[in-house]
Amino acid sequence: MNWLHVTASLALSGDTDSLRRIILSLTTMKIISTTIFLSALIACSSKNGVPSIGMGRTVQDSVLSMMNTVSKKITNEGPIAWLQYFEETPGFFMSVDGQIAFVNNDSASYFIKNTLVKMIAGIKLQWSDIRIDPLTNTFASIGARFHEDINYNSGNLQAADGYFTAVAHLTDQGWKLHNIHWSIKH
Repeated sequence: MNWLHVTASLALSGDTDSLRRIILSLTTMKIISTTIFLSALIACSSKNGVPSIGMGRTVQDSVLSMMNTVSKKITNEGPIAWLQYFEETPGFFMSVDGQIAFVNNDSASYFIKNTLVKMIAGIKLQWSDIRIDPLTNTFASIGARFHEDINYNSGNLQAADGYFTAVAHLTDQGWKLHNIHWSIKH
């Protein structure tokens, strides 16, 4: 006999106390199952949603580590090192002073490998006032002041200052720059 038959039998027999207990049990079970469902839903949605305070701190720390590594690698290896940090997706782009410089990763890679490395002997890149805003557990917004000393193969030295913004994306290879904008002081 299932719960529906028991409930109907109790209702017909006039045993309202037993009927009330069954209804209360069913209501309690419904509340518990709804609570479990909502808890699971919240847990799953936070996986790619707004990060918790602890996860936000983890995102900030890991993106900051990437930014520090970027400046060291660029300074030690030159402009070719940028390719290690550009996300290799069709959505990647880079702009400078409001103009698109690279429409995708392929155009950035081609220019860096075939032109930039032939022009530049070295770069010293420094960040300051780095701001990292975790958007999700896998995306973060970055803003930072920068200073570059660019040593050209011709012997010329050029200093550049400005502001850098980017969206970082956590990939299987670690944090990568999904898009970049350089705003240079003129």
